[in-house]
Amino acid sequence: DVLLSGNVQADVRITESVTAFAGYGHGARVPDPQESYFALSPMGATGPGTVGLPTLEAVRNDELDLGAKLAAGPLLVKVQAFASWLGDYVTVVDVAQLGAPTLHAKSWVNVDAFMWGGEASARVALPWDLHLSAALAYTQGRNETAGTWLAEMPPLRGSASVRYDVQRFFAEVEAVMADDQWRVDATVQEQRTGGWAIVNLKAGGQLRGAKLFAGVRNVFDRTYTESLSHLRDPFSSGIRVPEPGRVAYVTAQYGF
Repeated sequence: DVLLSGNVQADVRITESVTAFAGYGHGARVPDPQESYFALSPMGATGPGTVGLPTLEAVRNDELDLGAKLAAGPLLVKVQAFASWLGDYVTVVDVAQLGAPTLHAKSWVNVDAFMWGGEASARVALPWDLHLSAALAYTQGRNETAGTWLAEMPPLRGSASVRYDVQRFFAEVEAVMADDQWRVDATVQEQRTGGWAIVNLKAGGQLRGAKLFAGVRNVFDRTYTESLSHLRDPFSSGIRVPEPGRVAYVTAQYGF
């Protein structure tokens, strides 16, 4: 394979506090060994099995990016959007087993696809050594060949946090959340995932060469499942595996 890639970007200062950019890039990748050559026998008489496709073509990606940044005193805001046209995109597909055509096997196939999305973040410094941050990200993908949603696309996801930060000590409260994901590829039995929200706490400090960090993730012990949890073939079992419940951790470090 001989694959070419490259990109070009233009940055513009609109005002003293606002900058913007526009970029275009072309990239390519060869199918990985799993997609091309992996083979796994069915688990039991009615298991799906998995088989790679050695004739897969290299994926080609043409992407346009637009973004802007505002930096004014204590406020920093960044926004970015992209649109991506993918030729010979490699996606999961169901095929009939050669030995038993009524049964299915998992494989991969080249399709034309389109993806778009963006992300935004903001950070502001408040009085009393407080900092407020928020972020949002979204990606959507379509299988243009089959006219379906692309599998393995994350839902709308966001976070918000308040941080108290002085020279040697910090403490932070963070909320992380994700929306329902209903844009799924039903042809490969991808399932919808419900939205969720969790709260995390963390704090830390340092004195000379010693550093100590501690935190609690998922403070309220919520039961939730990531949208991409154990979907990727061929090792998915079809069983949703929830994320851990309340987890506490402590990290100590000392440098001489």
